[in-house]
Amino acid sequence: MHLKIYLAIILGQFVCGYAIQISGTAITAAQKVMPISDFWIGLIGAGTLIGLAGSLFVGKLSDRIGRRRLLLVNMYILVAVSLLQLLTSNLVLTFMLRVVVGLMVAVDYTAGNTLLIEWLPSKVAGRV
Repeated sequence: MHLKIYLAIILGQFVCGYAIQISGTAITAAQKVMPISDFWIGLIGAGTLIGLAGSLFVGKLSDRIGRRRLLLVNMYILVAVSLLQLLTSNLVLTFMLRVVVGLMVAVDYTAGNTLLIEWLPSKVAGRV
């Protein structure tokens, strides 16, 4: 059970890291087919980091909702929002979706690590 939880948290953080980093590659490719100003490139690139500021509120939210439930919903929302980015060419909507991706990453990093520490035995929790 502990290994499954550990792998789920680690793989979730891998997916979140990918979701953060892929925007640079995608925006570069989009520039070739869409006229995008430097302002929008910067804003879309920073959208995920702006959303990460939501980690300030995730702790209280996870205490109310529950970490396990919050992480489960988080992954579904992250997948849905990531797929929605494929379907839009509107820069404002793309920026808003990137902020939501940042919020989902904040949930994963904040609640995921806490859940992992709660479930692991105290002998290995600090080391992991």
